[in-house]
Amino acid sequence: MAKRRKDAGQAWMAIGMEAIIGILGLDRGCLHSKMRQVQRAAGAAARTRGEQGEALAEFAVALPLLMMVLLGVIFFGITMTNYLMLTNATALGAEGLATINVQPSQDPCTYTAQQVYNAAPRLTQANLNFTIAINGTTVYGPGNAPSCQSSEGSYTGSNPGPQLVAGEPSSVTVTYPCSLNVAFIKLPNCKLTAQVTEVIQ
Repeated sequence: MAKRRKDAGQAWMAIGMEAIIGILGLDRGCLHSKMRQVQRAAGAAARTRGEQGEALAEFAVALPLLMMVLLGVIFFGITMTNYLMLTNATALGAEGLATINVQPSQDPCTYTAQQVYNAAPRLTQANLNFTIAINGTTVYGPGNAPSCQSSEGSYTGSNPGPQLVAGEPSSVTVTYPCSLNVAFIKLPNCKLTAQVTEVIQ
C-alpha cells in the first residue's frame, strides 16, 4: 500500500513537472541538463564535506606527534646554543690562562673562571664545573669554585706555584649539565663538555 502511494506521488510529481515545462515553454533537455548539474554539485559538496572531516580527524591524530617534534627541536636548539656558548667561553678562558703571566698577582684558576663567566653570562655559574691543568699537571678540579690556592703547590703573588712556564701546555675543561625533556617524555640527563689547550706565552 505504501509503495503504491509512493509511486502515485512520483507520478503526480512527474505530471506537475511536465505541466510546468509546458506552461513556461522550457526546453526539456536544457532543464534535465541543469538538474544533472545541480545533482553533481550536491554530490561534490557532500564528498568535500566528507574529505574535510577525514582531514580534521587525521590532523587531530597527528597533532600530538607534531607538538612533540616541535618541542624536541626547541630543546635541542637550546642545548646547542648552550654548547656553542660553553665552547666559546672555554676557549677565552684557556687563552686568558695562557697569557696570565702579564698579571702575576692574580690566581690563574680564579682568573680563568672569571673569563669563562664573562663570556657565558646566560649559563648558570654554579653549574659550571672546571678542571684546570698548568704545565701538563692538573691544579684544580673538577669543581665549581676554581682557585689554584686550594690545590697542592698553591699560587699566590708572593709564592707563584705552580709556575706558568712559557712553552708548556695549559688546558681548561668545563662541563655544564643539560636536560632534554620532550612533552611527557624525560630523556636521560646529558652533560656538555668543552676542552681547550693553549701554549703558555
